[in-house]
Amino acid sequence: MRLNYYSSFWSEKTKKYAPGVKPHELTKEKWHELTHDPITASFIADYRDGYPDAKRRLPAVCWTGYTAEGNTRKIECMTPTGLYMIDIDHIVHLTPEKVFEEIRGKLPADIIEALRLAHITPSGKGLRMVMQCTENFPTLAEHMQWLDEQIGFNEYGDFDTAVKDISRLSFVPQASDILFESEKLWEDEPNFNPIINGNGNVNVNNNKDNLNNTNHEQQKIQHGGNGANAQWTPVRSIYTGETYRGTPLTEIIDKYIEVY
Repeated sequence: MRLNYYSSFWSEKTKKYAPGVKPHELTKEKWHELTHDPITASFIADYRDGYPDAKRRLPAVCWTGYTAEGNTRKIECMTPTGLYMIDIDHIVHLTPEKVFEEIRGKLPADIIEALRLAHITPSGKGLRMVMQCTENFPTLAEHMQWLDEQIGFNEYGDFDTAVKDISRLSFVPQASDILFESEKLWEDEPNFNPIINGNGNVNVNNNKDNLNNTNHEQQKIQHGGNGANAQWTPVRSIYTGETYRGTPLTEIIDKYIEVY
């Protein structure tokens, strides 16, 4: 499977550290090097001790979208990997380990088979799971929505729906925070390869002819709330025209990617 990670850099524009835009190839060996690096553990410890900028110095992985060498982390340059993420933030009443144990016990057998990675987030109060897409649902958002309907993620914390964005990054955890890792994560080809079909949805099937058939702004999918009743619609159905308050949508999205 083709995956990328991004090193952090100091931005003179924002005056803070941020993930870079140039991709690096992520292999199993590189992943284990990053997660076992004492510097990774040091940044995470600093972040948990109250230094918010420390998290931005961590390398970050894009599990959902791959960018070929020479391109940047812009949506129109990305190819879906066949993975999607579940992210639960601000877990309060249970530990992330306990939340993962409970969620895993509720998952249907075929979804358990699709689980590729689970780890505690750098804050120590979140849980991130990386899942393989299946043929059951056509979009990344619908995978997330259906699973939320089965589990009720907001019961445990804040279910982050922003991770349906194909360019969304995931900060690298330290090795001791990895709760589950499947060897299938590093297989050459996923069972189902999502494609961009040009209507704002990331679809799951094996037709690779239309991988880059998309418009930049159509990749963003906006949600209408959290939990089982969330409604997912392309961003262009929310705004009329090509601008929002006079600013082109593509500029807004580019800025979001640059900052976050």
